Amino acid sequence: MQRASPANHGSQSPLGAREVSYASWRGRLIALACAGALSACAGDGPASSTATSSFDTIQRTIFNVNCLFAGCHNATDRSGNMVLAEGQSYSHLVNVVPDNAAARAAGLLRVAPEDPARSFLLFKLEGGPNLITRFGSRMPLTGVPLSSTDIERIRDWIVAGAPPPDSSAARAAAAPFPTPTASTKPTVRPTSTPAPSATPTPSLLVKGADLFSP
Repeated sequence: MQRASPANHGSQSPLGAREVSYASWRGRLIALACAGALSACAGDGPASSTATSSFDTIQRTIFNVNCLFAGCHNATDRSGNMVLAEGQSYSHLVNVVPDNAAARAAGLLRVAPEDPARSFLLFKLEGGPNLITRFGSRMPLTGVPLSSTDIERIRDWIVAGAPPPDSSAARAAAAPFPTPTASTKPTVRPTSTPAPSATPTPSLLVKGADLFSP
């Protein structure tokens, strides 16, 4: 008579235990590899935008706030033959020879793209012990000097090649309300007045006397 084998209550053979252990470690390794790959991808993303160095930001937060007072670089007074009002400032700065004779003699430009050392604008903003004797007063002439953060913002913009403002945004801001033209005005067609119905005209006029004619 064959002896009944004892019931299996969850016990595993050594081989089965090794397989479970291997599968567990394999799953952990795959999870770690995926996590590392995701972390590497996140680190390879595009660098954050340096919007604070854009000319649009410089115009809005520096020039508009500090440089357009009466007697300064507004479109009316044009101090130093330079306008820093929005829409004109870029063309008055980049690759422009300064009116200051000493700056011209030193080979400076108001803004020399990628070359802060040749940018007269930075000399005027940073000041220095020899600024007045060489190039005149520090700017802005009214109020307090610019903060180091604002000056570095302008320097970063120059180092980046002094890119122009966002012309599409500038055009959208400056565009007037469109005026209807002949091509855009709605076509109004005149309503036709129906012709009056024709009334029969008698060919003969009957006179009262004719009524009694034979």
